Amino acid sequence: MTTINYPTDNDITARLLGTSALKRGCEITFVGNTITVATGEAVFNYVDQEANLLRSVNAIIPEITDTPPTTSTVLYIYLTENLTLEYDTSLANATTPNSARIQIGTLTYASGNIITAIDLTDVSQTNVPEAIRDLQYTMRPLRKQGVDLEADAVNPMKVAVGAGQVLYLSGAVKQAAAIPGVSQNILEVPAFTIPQYNYLYRDGAGGWILSQETEIIPDDYDDGSGTPANVTGWSVQKLYGDASFTIYVQYGQGIYRTYREAFQGMIVDPVVNAPLVEGAYFAGHLLIRRNCNDLNNESRCAIILPPFVNGEHNVTKS
Repeated sequence: MTTINYPTDNDITARLLGTSALKRGCEITFVGNTITVATGEAVFNYVDQEANLLRSVNAIIPEITDTPPTTSTVLYIYLTENLTLEYDTSLANATTPNSARIQIGTLTYASGNIITAIDLTDVSQTNVPEAIRDLQYTMRPLRKQGVDLEADAVNPMKVAVGAGQVLYLSGAVKQAAAIPGVSQNILEVPAFTIPQYNYLYRDGAGGWILSQETEIIPDDYDDGSGTPANVTGWSVQKLYGDASFTIYVQYGQGIYRTYREAFQGMIVDPVVNAPLVEGAYFAGHLLIRRNCNDLNNESRCAIILPPFVNGEHNVTKS
């Protein structure tokens, strides 16, 4: 029996997050093409128009077993306020806050079979102290080894990703190539050239817009107006990846006269991050100059890779 209880307007989680959110549980496993979502808890927020208050409903989620459609290579899994599952092939809804459903994971398919699943939940470790679990919740996935970025050998305005590993501290990754349906903390990333760049920029009204491009865009930046503006010098773009090997790129949010100023801005200037990249791993900064037509051109582009888990750091000036 499904239980929804505790309607209140003072749930601290609701007030902090502002939109509906998963609180705990709901780990995803799969056997063949059937997925199982474990029990968990979520908070669904809504506006009480008469009282002019943000109210929330705490939902105790039962175990859910389902067989998603296999007509796409990537599926985004959502939990609805009715505690049922919905699936979407588009990223557009993931960039917009939604009080009626919560994204809980992603599936990737090959030849009609699930090969990777990631759930947006905590790693199941019953013996981890609560303080450590709280730390895990705040940390995004980290490069463990490899996953280098460089200009593609065929198309110099595309980015090639090197093979490597990503360590997940606040999410559990399942890959069919490892142990099907079993949670692990390591994502094995194959070498590939990024086929599509999911650019993110602010819509000017508190939300985000996603634009799908076929290569790196050097001439635009995000000035917060809702329409990408022209770069007059350099900008600093940020690249992210997820367990489905989808790549997101945030336009730079400032412009700089020189490479030196762009590098300094990368370190000290504040940046607003899109909600969509909160569970993704940070792949690197792209310092790029207007009119760049070759990422190998050192006078117009530099790729700055983040440090590994062990603290080692490397810079690709490409």
